Amino acid sequence: MSRLTNVRVVPTVEESIFDRSKRSLVTYTRNITLLSTCKIHERCVYKPGFKNGIPETIVERGGLVSTSFGKLNSVIERILMANFKKNMRKTAVVYMEKLTKKFGEPALVNHRTNEPYLMRQKISRRNFSTQD
Repeated sequence: MSRLTNVRVVPTVEESIFDRSKRSLVTYTRNITLLSTCKIHERCVYKPGFKNGIPETIVERGGLVSTSFGKLNSVIERILMANFKKNMRKTAVVYMEKLTKKFGEPALVNHRTNEPYLMRQKISRRNFSTQD
């Protein structure tokens, strides 16, 4: 466990696949260092949708965490997954702030919230395949 306490930056690889027929973008992100200790994989699917006749982008996020700490695996994996979910929520909020700054407030949105209002998120801890 002490191997992870001094880690500040973990290099990652991101791969993106655009499917024209489904009009979706799938991104896969994974760490490329510390693989003997911890593996974190993220999959995001961006696709178009409509809510009350208003176009929106639907983002489905999934993560897979696996560690190799013996009997502590399940505890550490739960902690890492909780951090993953917290960071994904922060990412979505900042993402919406940047889009709003660049393109302005979305039309027909009259409510204030801390959660992103054009993205519905499904954050789950599930094993995902590379095939849709």
